[in-house]
Amino acid sequence: MNHCHSFNSWLVRVRITTLFLGGLIAFVLPVHAETLQDLERQHRVTINSWLSTDHSATSTNINTGQANSGFASTISETTSSTLKIAAKPVAIGEQVILYIEIATDRWLTAGTQIGLFEVDNAIVLRRKNLATNFTRRKNGETWTHQRWEITLYPQKSGLFVIPPIAVTLQVSASTNNNVRGTLLTQPHRFSAALPSPYLTEDTPWVAGEDVTLTQSWSQKEEAPLVVGDAIERTITLTGKNTSAMLFPILTPANTPQAQLYTAPETLSDSQNRGEYTAKRIDSYTYIVQHNGTITLPPVRLQWWDTQTQQLVTLKAPGAEWHIRHTPTSFLKAYWLHLLISLFSIVLMIWIVIRTVNKYRNQPLPSHFAFLLAIKRQQWPFANLLLYRKLHKHQHRYLLSRAEQNEQVMPATKENLNLQETRASNQWHKTVMQWQTALYSTVPTPPSSQQGWRLWHGIKQPVRRLWSWRIPAALPQLKKRFPHTTPMAKSALSSTSEFATKTIKNAPRNTEHNNNNDVSN
Repeated sequence: MNHCHSFNSWLVRVRITTLFLGGLIAFVLPVHAETLQDLERQHRVTINSWLSTDHSATSTNINTGQANSGFASTISETTSSTLKIAAKPVAIGEQVILYIEIATDRWLTAGTQIGLFEVDNAIVLRRKNLATNFTRRKNGETWTHQRWEITLYPQKSGLFVIPPIAVTLQVSASTNNNVRGTLLTQPHRFSAALPSPYLTEDTPWVAGEDVTLTQSWSQKEEAPLVVGDAIERTITLTGKNTSAMLFPILTPANTPQAQLYTAPETLSDSQNRGEYTAKRIDSYTYIVQHNGTITLPPVRLQWWDTQTQQLVTLKAPGAEWHIRHTPTSFLKAYWLHLLISLFSIVLMIWIVIRTVNKYRNQPLPSHFAFLLAIKRQQWPFANLLLYRKLHKHQHRYLLSRAEQNEQVMPATKENLNLQETRASNQWHKTVMQWQTALYSTVPTPPSSQQGWRLWHGIKQPVRRLWSWRIPAALPQLKKRFPHTTPMAKSALSSTSEFATKTIKNAPRNTEHNNNNDVSN
């Protein structure tokens, strides 16, 4: 009985002592952190962010704890002191890198997750899937660092605001437990603009470093080509610190002598020791359609060098080939011309055969017979043909009386007399030369030019249907002299004195000319 009572008393004393010691230890020892925010307040976990353009920034560096504790959920509530503002704007399309760095004196026990975000009029890419891990010594302690990179490419001019980004991470606590939570980065903003007045937002250009433009051809310029051959053109565009999706489409100008076909482009982005390299490959195929010389134009691209801040023009030169026809392409290109030519040849052969058959037993046309007579120097026969034409067209028998249809001046009495006198003198001169050569005592061959002049000078009188004429003063003269010229008729009807003189002189002149001219 006494033994049981003593045991209970000892147990009560142990409990009291344990409670006392537990309270004492809890009072003396520091309180351990239980959340990620508690570790942040104790500066055991830090988060920092900055832009690649912050080296030229004129801003106030703020404390990470102030950025996370004093930043509200909206950007409008953020004061200007919590934003890092780049003083110098970047070029449109230039690469801007957002760095997010996490540091802790413990160690990260799980993967870090970067929250998604958007920036208006900018392309946001996560080009590195893995973070860069390293350690540093701080106040005699080893800190674990983890750095993430996010690239941004502004597409228009203006101000760009990067909102706070949620970063979820997990670290080990001093109680050997894992603490998981979310921290926010500080906001940033930067501006972008066109880097040169020679560029516009519609101009194909690219911003980056070490941009090169090269090309290759499947056919050499001196290679002989024919219609239907293919010419492949490959244009390669590479650059550093940019993205292949930002490279413009370099479509060369089309040419009417070839059909252009475009193959799907090849885009690739790579990274080597923190340096991004982009490549774009475009392939074009020209199918030659026509013969001749085909000239493919060059390709040009404007490049803004972000290192030297200068505008450079890149050029891929064009090329030239000489194209020949194949029999098939020749027929395809000129089938209509060939058909017309063949029809014309057949028609000409038919006309020649028909003409030969027609004039085989018939006399040749007068102009053709006169041509042969002049060529063979058969002057009497040529003279006979002249008189035949004179009688056929004007019903006359004397070359000197042939009418000349050269009416240039107004039909007045003076002009008619003057013009008729000039034409008559020239005509009489040619007739006298022709007849002198034929009928002189010393026969000399006439000139072929004189013969052609006489042949073309004998024409039918011009009859104007709508011309106004003066009524004839002596209409009975028309029946008596039916072969007078229109000029003579107009002159005869103007005055009776002129008509009487013409009537008296006509028989005498006719008789005189009959003694001089010879008709066959």
